[in-house]
Amino acid sequence: MKVADKIKNDINDATIDGIIARAIGFMPSIHKRLYGPREKSEQSSLSRHQLFIMRILNSEGTMTVTNLAKIIGVPKPQMTCLVNQLVEAHYITRNHDVADRRLINLALTEKGKTYLITINDIVKEHLKRRLAVLTTDELNEMSHALETLQTLVDKL
Repeated sequence: MKVADKIKNDINDATIDGIIARAIGFMPSIHKRLYGPREKSEQSSLSRHQLFIMRILNSEGTMTVTNLAKIIGVPKPQMTCLVNQLVEAHYITRNHDVADRRLINLALTEKGKTYLITINDIVKEHLKRRLAVLTTDELNEMSHALETLQTLVDKL
């Protein structure tokens, strides 16, 4: 290996290590800074995982418990418990797959869609208050940075 190639590989490794370290530290930090502790009026009776399940079903339509568990990164037994609570609250339904009756698909109910809209509106208002401390230039910079981040993450 040529010296130039070794230096290039070392730089790439250092860059990748830096990206990994920043990503690991960034996610909790952004969540804490943007969302922070929820105010009493903004508290949902559902866990963050359950809201995430509802958001996924809202965007994807239907999905099996197994696929949801893989996306969210929780064990299937824990996912089953989360789903059971959502079914009992009438936010989602279980339906047999038409093509394969062995599969059970989950879907968001109208009550679940309405609840999700309400929660999303509350979160949006909270985020507007949090972002109000930034200048116009800072908001533009953040918007551009998020667009760039989204573009790059979509390539992964």
